[in-house]
Amino acid sequence: MDDRLYWIWLQRVFAPASPKADMLLREFITARAIYQAPEAELAPYKLTQNELDRLKDKSLEPAGKILSATLEQGGWILTPEDALYPSLLRAVPGLPLVIYGRGELPSLDILPAVAIVGTRQTTGYGRRATALMAGGLALGGAVIISGGACGVDTIAHEAAIAAGGLTVAVQGCGLDVCYPRQNSLLRENIVKSGAVISEYPPGTPPLRHHFPLRNRLISGMSLGVCVTEAPKRSGALITAHHAFEQGRDVFAVAGDMLSGRSEGTDDLIRQGARLVTSALEVIEEYLPRFPDILDPKAVEGIRLDPRFRSMPDTAPQERQSTPSSDRTPQKKHKVAECPKTVSEQAGSVFRLLGEQSKTLGELIELSGLSAPGVMSALTELELNGVIRCNPGQAYCLRTE
Repeated sequence: MDDRLYWIWLQRVFAPASPKADMLLREFITARAIYQAPEAELAPYKLTQNELDRLKDKSLEPAGKILSATLEQGGWILTPEDALYPSLLRAVPGLPLVIYGRGELPSLDILPAVAIVGTRQTTGYGRRATALMAGGLALGGAVIISGGACGVDTIAHEAAIAAGGLTVAVQGCGLDVCYPRQNSLLRENIVKSGAVISEYPPGTPPLRHHFPLRNRLISGMSLGVCVTEAPKRSGALITAHHAFEQGRDVFAVAGDMLSGRSEGTDDLIRQGARLVTSALEVIEEYLPRFPDILDPKAVEGIRLDPRFRSMPDTAPQERQSTPSSDRTPQKKHKVAECPKTVSEQAGSVFRLLGEQSKTLGELIELSGLSAPGVMSALTELELNGVIRCNPGQAYCLRTE
């Protein structure tokens, strides 16, 4: 029997990051041993009745379907028993039981990896800082890890690819789910320059609570996490706090005090993160450990490198052209229509949107729905490709 099936079975028993899975593995070592354990041996572990019921269900058919779907989609699966499973992840609380991936995962036990994270609503300063940090680290020989989202994540991946380096994107949904939709081309480029991975099986939607859990993998696979631009409530700060807890290095780029978009990074510096002003400083931090891999000289002159001078904050298919100043009549855009398959809640939010953007706060006020309800509706509409998120967490309908 393929041992991967037992790991997928165990992943279906417990939620991601479950300390109970860690507890059982410390005792039984492998997923197969847990599968084969008599019920009496599981009794001392204070499992819920639902968890016990799932452990009693010995059918491997659902696991087989997940494995088959992954392989049919051109993906692969890693478990803690595999040699390529990153060693750094083995010590992370809430051990990822299964990693689904596409592309070729760099050997993170040999190559140094640094995570670059930050806000989705970047300023020009943040985009420039991210491009220089990610591009410089990739030129210097480091693997760039990020979350594949808009904003800083996008720029970090693009800069690594522009430098000819390796990069890994960690998704908060199944690999077959196109989220965010505007980064579909970027994900294909990442697959050619590294890997796109997830601990969520095929078909899993990008639910809001998945992303804080996803962030522990971004920090857990890395030697250090660099936050380039983040306001006070940025999700990137969750990644930084995971890094602190996991004993990873945390670096922060000081921001533009006038924009207010770097209050989160400034707070990290006050909490003990190392202030950095260039990729070279991070390279030099790890050079004694990787003298044959890292190359500080490759980073020299990066500020003059045209590949990293200016990077937009959205994927190529989302970049808008500069309006023409001539008098040629513009074509009337066709506005997206509401799909018939969406929920009633998503439909009500869709009807509040037009070509003019509305902020999340405005949508909550106009719809009368709760904040989680509006966020869930927006996610559903984004997955259907009928809306887009603009800087400042403002939403509007897509046009053709």
